[in-house]
Amino acid sequence: CLSTYNVWEVGFICVSCIYTITFIYAIVPLFLHRKEFHSLPKLNRASRIGFTISLFVKGAFNFCAYGISKAKSKEGIEKSKDLFSLCGLLFLELPCYIINSSYTLVLLFWLSVCHQILPYHYMKTFKRMKILLIIYNIVFYLLFFSDVILEVFVSGDKIHKSMLYSGVIAISRDLILCLIFIVFVICLKIGLKEDQFAEETRDEKKLYLCTTFLSILLLIRGCLNLTQGVKFNGKRGDDCGIGIFIIFLINDIFLEEIPLFFLIHTNNEYLNKQSIELQYDPNNSVVVASLSST
Repeated sequence: CLSTYNVWEVGFICVSCIYTITFIYAIVPLFLHRKEFHSLPKLNRASRIGFTISLFVKGAFNFCAYGISKAKSKEGIEKSKDLFSLCGLLFLELPCYIINSSYTLVLLFWLSVCHQILPYHYMKTFKRMKILLIIYNIVFYLLFFSDVILEVFVSGDKIHKSMLYSGVIAISRDLILCLIFIVFVICLKIGLKEDQFAEETRDEKKLYLCTTFLSILLLIRGCLNLTQGVKFNGKRGDDCGIGIFIIFLINDIFLEEIPLFFLIHTNNEYLNKQSIELQYDPNNSVVVASLSST
């Protein structure tokens, strides 16, 4: 395990720097465009704040993990494993739940916009979907905190069962949200075809692409989380091996940080556009709910 700790140290510090840079990119426009940000719908503001908090926590914990991994002796590493595993669950997994919750807030906003553009008989389906998203968040936060409690009381040879439990929760969390996104985009596609007066706009095409992209990422992330949980099979060294390190990099950078950067960049562009428009028309402070304001 010690032979791979140098690799983990480099990984922790690099991931921490990437998240910190993205956090700065996310937080600075909120101060520069305060008026435009506060004019956004509440669901948009809540999801943006959730993404920003997740970036900060992930960056800060990866930096702390770098410090913990600098333990000089094997005995020190072994003693810190239980605490490090619990901290990892709280500060690396909890932001994943916040990210998913922010995704649900984005979807709730899209559902409210779709009330304006889809046939009336879809309203009942979307109302059920809203209730489902609320239940989804409640259930998986309860499962997460039960996992934290399990992590506190389980140690030694039984720790791999706790990690497998975490993996099963994670893949269920991501797969279910993936299915909800897919159902939403299918309803949107069919609903627009049913309405002979509706036309597929550029924003709606972006929505199809974004929803499909997020669905695939959630599916891949869930599978990787399950793989990582199975990897904790109680064998010495499995919890800090190169295989787990590669999964860690793919999960944190490609499946979480890059999608967040894309969403934040899109929102930053919209805020900047609104700021320019306000310079020409200071009295126009109302943002109409539309897909472009996501």
